[in-house]
Amino acid sequence: MTATACSNRNVLVIDDLPAVREDFRKILTPGDLASPGLAETEHALFGVPRLQREGFVLDTASQGEEGLAKVEAALKTGTPYALAFVDARMPPGWDGLETIERLWQADPSLQVVLCTAYIDHPLGEISRRLGHKERLLILKKPFDPVEVLQLAESLSEKWSLMQLAQLKTHELERRVGERTAALEASNARLAAEMQQRLAAESRLRQVQKLEALGTLSAGIAHEINNPLTVILANLNYLSWELERMLPTLDPELATELVAVTADSLVAATRVKKITRDMQRLGAPDSDQKAEVDVERALESTLTLLEGRLKRTTVVRDFAPVPPVRANESQLMHVFTHLITNALQALPGEGARRLTFAVRPSAAGSVEVSIQDNGAGISPQALEHVFDPFFTTRKVGEGLGLGLSVCHAIVGFMGGELLLESELGKGTRCRVVLPVEGVEDLRGAAA
Repeated sequence: MTATACSNRNVLVIDDLPAVREDFRKILTPGDLASPGLAETEHALFGVPRLQREGFVLDTASQGEEGLAKVEAALKTGTPYALAFVDARMPPGWDGLETIERLWQADPSLQVVLCTAYIDHPLGEISRRLGHKERLLILKKPFDPVEVLQLAESLSEKWSLMQLAQLKTHELERRVGERTAALEASNARLAAEMQQRLAAESRLRQVQKLEALGTLSAGIAHEINNPLTVILANLNYLSWELERMLPTLDPELATELVAVTADSLVAATRVKKITRDMQRLGAPDSDQKAEVDVERALESTLTLLEGRLKRTTVVRDFAPVPPVRANESQLMHVFTHLITNALQALPGEGARRLTFAVRPSAAGSVEVSIQDNGAGISPQALEHVFDPFFTTRKVGEGLGLGLSVCHAIVGFMGGELLLESELGKGTRCRVVLPVEGVEDLRGAAA
């Protein structure tokens, strides 16, 4: 037996009578056994002499069980039958309907012709039991040889066409699957690129804001700094002269003048600090970077702020980390501002807690986090915390430049300043600094 997806001439005849099986062999296999009348009829029907026409590969079985075994064996060898002629009555074994049911369980694509001399089962029962009308035909005995030949030709061709249609369907499904996978991959890449573009645009907007603010800040700071230098010099001179003249002044007046002068010096010094921050914001790359021990820088900052931490529980969670590439004084400035913000966010009464953590982050970086248990920041405000002049404090309590300056400083160091906050649960500031480049700094220093 041989069969391909486009041509299958394998036929199985299941009948308990040897004479009937022999009749099928004479009709379906070309050779000298055919009667001259049948050969002439075939030539008229198919246009090809019998001996030149491709014959069928015929196999036979005397009972349904034997037929099922042959169908199963043919499937295993990859040479299935295209068509089976099944007798309706085959005592003592299965009848035709049961045989067909078993055959279709093994090979659902098998075309079947039920051969019967009687209507053993009503057509309704046949339809109910077998169901697949498109794969079943009924041939009444005694049958006409030409009718058998026509059924074999048409049903074997139908089997081949169905197999070809399945192959084309599978190929189409495969191509659709490949195309779908390609489209999904393209969509995933496009989505990732869009996310990257949005992130880049967000960073660009922040940089543009800082650049614009830097230009403005540098000009304002320069204009303020010159007269401020004169004011500070004069206040220091007045303070020195006032101290010299104190013995000659009325005590009450002397106390008042000392207080006023001191307040003026504090205010002027604060303005000086603001102008310095504005100048740093305008030109954050004016300072040199070096190898920095972040744990030491953080501990130094905590020491300077020790007096302000007396009523606060301080938790340290430090893991060993390598040095980072940064500017130590500017890094301490960032820590000071972040800790000051955290202290201001803590509750006035009850538990006040600050947690400081130092740990390795992603490859080539170190993370320092400062977490408080304060009131937190709303999602709306969190979107603007790095915007210049944005502040959640009351008017007069801050200019809203601190976090913008810190953001610019950390960015100049090649790192990131990130804030995470939830109302009622506190805020966590994360300073992520690069480790890469430290070896270069060591080499330059040597």
